[in-house]
Amino acid sequence: MLGETPTGVYFAHFTNKQFHDFTTKKIIPAAASTVLGFGMKFIPVPKKSIRQDDVDECIRRFERDFFLKVFFADDDYTSDDDEPLEKLRVTSKWTPQQPPLSVSNRLGKFEQAISAHFKPKRGRSNLTKFQARILQEIRGNENIIIAHADKNLGPVGVDTEMYIRWALDEHLLDTSTYVQETEEEARVAAHDLFREIYQWTRTHQVCDSLKEDHLKYIRHWINKNLADPFGYFYLTIKIHKGPLSTRPVCSDCTSLVHPLGKWLDQVLQPVTASQPFYFKDSFTLKEEISKLTLPANSSIITFDAVAMYTNIDIDDCIIRIMGFLSTIWDKYECKAVEEAMNIVMRNNRMRFGDLIVRQIRGVAMGMSPAPTIANLFVAIYENEHIIPLVGKYLMFYRRFIDDGFAVWLHDCDPNTPTQKIGMTSRPSAMRWA
Repeated sequence: MLGETPTGVYFAHFTNKQFHDFTTKKIIPAAASTVLGFGMKFIPVPKKSIRQDDVDECIRRFERDFFLKVFFADDDYTSDDDEPLEKLRVTSKWTPQQPPLSVSNRLGKFEQAISAHFKPKRGRSNLTKFQARILQEIRGNENIIIAHADKNLGPVGVDTEMYIRWALDEHLLDTSTYVQETEEEARVAAHDLFREIYQWTRTHQVCDSLKEDHLKYIRHWINKNLADPFGYFYLTIKIHKGPLSTRPVCSDCTSLVHPLGKWLDQVLQPVTASQPFYFKDSFTLKEEISKLTLPANSSIITFDAVAMYTNIDIDDCIIRIMGFLSTIWDKYECKAVEEAMNIVMRNNRMRFGDLIVRQIRGVAMGMSPAPTIANLFVAIYENEHIIPLVGKYLMFYRRFIDDGFAVWLHDCDPNTPTQKIGMTSRPSAMRWA
């Protein structure tokens, strides 16, 4: 009929949705994929598009930013090195004095005009009533957990009992890696850790990498995080491998060691990035590979390490990294980093339900500096032990943490065709003791 609105306008939805139901009895409705398939970052539109409190808060933030611009408008100061704004700093709440009356009047008129356009109104839902009901049912079902799939492969539905059993049997009951602590023991240890970190900030004020902003940042956040000083343990599900397995992750963003770990990550990142076989991301690797011309005597090799994070010995890791850093840094810098590594790597406590555990072996995945520390440790190890042994066979080699890509030369004559050799698609198992 002329003028009729196509139904697709009302019921348009995303394609390529990914959701994986691994509950034992498939208790999640099949139609749930139409909601959960949008991914973990999908946000349902709230019932009201905006609240007046939100409008007022935005105006206050804009007003303060505007006052700061006016206040510093005649300031000729510029940084000697044109360095970007320091990341590790406590956000200031200082507001300058009122600008001139003419400026204030213009600002007031602008705010009135903006407020007129942002009035609370009923939001237009991006879910159908059926989808909203399914989502509400899943959220209220205590027997279901929606977890992340490893490699960002979408949400995964699992039984709560199965999820807990995986966490305990595959990870937390391994006494060589995790030690359980009572609430009282963990709290006492947290207060001791608080004093240790604060003392560290006093001892290493002469370190060039520990600026005044860093000191304020670390002290501010350890004070704020002391009320809830532990990280939180969770699992991602490895659905791309068989049989089904899990990856342990500790979210440490609210823990006591997090601010010190952020500083450590910032200090070590440039050193890690300077290693000869490091690459920043997959786009950088693709650009480098595209420039290669492979001879007849070459093979392409990919590999990854098995449980690399937990297989890195803490003592050996710190010794190797500090031995390397001592060749490029002064003793004050090295001492600060060494003590920070000991604090961060030996005080990783996390909650899982009513349990509190401390990781005593390996690098905790999810810890702020974990990728940087692991990357640097393996780089030092391979420079000392692997490259001297097989470097002459490597036409090209790049590695990021535990994933590697290489072009292997089988013969000194580039015109010698490579014979087919027995290779499997299984990754190489690499362990560092």
